[in-house]
Amino acid sequence: MFGMPTPPVVKNLIIACVAVFLLQSGAESFGILHPGVIAAWGSLIPQAVWGEGQAWRLATYMFLHGGFMHILFNMLTLWMFSSAVVSQIGERRF
Repeated sequence: MFGMPTPPVVKNLIIACVAVFLLQSGAESFGILHPGVIAAWGSLIPQAVWGEGQAWRLATYMFLHGGFMHILFNMLTLWMFSSAVVSQIGERRF
């Protein structure tokens, strides 16, 4: 489980999540965006998806994280357990 190399699909997913987190944090910290704008437009709100047709929320919410500890433990868990899952179901299905 822990001795397996990290599959490329997992590395790319971790990079994407960290990049969005840095964009979200940096844009708000430097005053480029008002706090919460990215979270407001990317989070999963069923009424917005089904009632207002904002289908992008079905994909974007997965990349948003609420703080440093949130993304740290999510990415650590992804890294620790994903290799075993990918080896069982394959990269494409993962």
